Amino acid sequence: MTTVAPDGTAATDTQQPDPLPPLAITIGGLKGGIGKTTSAVFLAAALAADGPTLAIDADPQSQSLYDWTQVAIGRGDPLPYDVIPWATNDLATKVRGLRDRYKHLIIDVGGETSAMFRQATCVAPELLIPCRPHPIELRRIPATLASAQEVQQLTGVEVYPRVLLVAVNPTAGDEAVAREFLATEGIPTMDSRVRVGVGYVRAFGHHPGPALGDYTSVLEELRTEVAG
Repeated sequence: MTTVAPDGTAATDTQQPDPLPPLAITIGGLKGGIGKTTSAVFLAAALAADGPTLAIDADPQSQSLYDWTQVAIGRGDPLPYDVIPWATNDLATKVRGLRDRYKHLIIDVGGETSAMFRQATCVAPELLIPCRPHPIELRRIPATLASAQEVQQLTGVEVYPRVLLVAVNPTAGDEAVAREFLATEGIPTMDSRVRVGVGYVRAFGHHPGPALGDYTSVLEELRTEVAG
């Protein structure tokens, strides 16, 4: 069966992939408005097809993930995973209390909340930093990496950061400039990218599957990195 992905391309359903290893992913950085909630919703939907998945909205400012969930429920199209709004100082303790109930975990953590960011990454150490290929956003990434390193120093938990370029216009040339900057700074960056797509904008309040657009390749890259 062929469906239309959020990036406007055709997506054909194929055979189910091999099971994923358990994944615990923090999505966010020390800046808001970077596509983190969209990334959380789409990746959680992909993970839910593999096993029980929990998504936590740990953004005390916007609660966009939780809002997305409530709108979807109101439309009779609930998301295929559990969503809990937990923007609390004991986030890590709460997560540990129910982690064994779920195979996969995603935490959507808000910008400008370094304490919450540290709480999230110590229980979900696969750190995904969505970022548009714009200089002003790229310059904030080192601060996010420094906060991740602080988590390692304080807790002994190794955090695995990587940048995901989002809202990429393949014809604008910004992506190449951004990747050159990230490589020069030695910042781990995913080969996958999420292109500009009207479907991502219109997806709010809807179940995003089964056509997950560029997030399918993002998940496959994460699978390879974690398994390796």
